[in-house]
Amino acid sequence: MIPEHHEIKYNGGQDFKLEEDQDQKLRGLLETESYNVRIDIHFQMYDNFHLGHYNIALLQSVTLFENFIYTNLKHTLSKTKLEKIKKREKCGCLVGISEICTRGINEYYNFDFGSTTEWDNLKINTLKLRNEIVHGELLESVTKDQCAIAINCVFEAKHLLEREVFNK
Repeated sequence: MIPEHHEIKYNGGQDFKLEEDQDQKLRGLLETESYNVRIDIHFQMYDNFHLGHYNIALLQSVTLFENFIYTNLKHTLSKTKLEKIKKREKCGCLVGISEICTRGINEYYNFDFGSTTEWDNLKINTLKLRNEIVHGELLESVTKDQCAIAINCVFEAKHLLEREVFNK
């Protein structure tokens, strides 16, 4: 149990007190037995950002985005359509998030996400850096500003998709 009068402090960064609505949301999550991986990744991403682990935070932001995409696809498409959007017809192998966000969303939701500024920003500022980190092309850490921009691009893309595709 967390007493109401204590501040919640996270590892790393500066001490802070959660806003009332955030505090209540966190308390509610702590009181349930359900587990939401997206919320967990979200908190870990910001924790790593404040600790200066920018590469890890950037990777977590992409994981957060991909989880958002796949969760919403699963909730809004039939199993047959979900398989078609996630796999190449010829080989049955999984397609990447880029193909899902460009071809798949346009094909199944009639929204050309691939031609939006949000997609371009996500691709250039987040996915490109993610690929360079994961594939060993970028061995040093991204900067704090690069990481902040990358995370912001994830949330802008997510908000656009919530507004135009998944919450219609």
